[in-house]
Amino acid sequence: MKVVRFLFLMLILVTVLAAPVFSKQTKSVKGSKHPVPMEGENCLSCHEGDPNHAEWEKSGHGIILVKCEVCHGEEANFRKKPTDEVCRGCHSYQFENKPVSNVSCLACHPAHSFKLKGHK
Repeated sequence: MKVVRFLFLMLILVTVLAAPVFSKQTKSVKGSKHPVPMEGENCLSCHEGDPNHAEWEKSGHGIILVKCEVCHGEEANFRKKPTDEVCRGCHSYQFENKPVSNVSCLACHPAHSFKLKGHK
């Protein structure tokens, strides 16, 4: 009986922790910062042939399948260019140890590419 109770509690815990990951955002389009309503579609429904998408596919983010929303947000909190704080969410070590403190990450690291600006 203790095993059943433990498994039941674990199931509840996993469900509660996983809900935000798998739930769809239901905020209205009215407050959206995205230039056009996405109407529940994903980014690739419009941007699959975009040169940025082609660069992303070959980048470190593309290879490990980091979705567009991780950096650009979803429709209601969309940002064309992610802030340094967004980069810091995954790259805290690099952020804390960057060589130039008053320069944006995107100044040297194009988000959709492996290359550093000014380097071959």
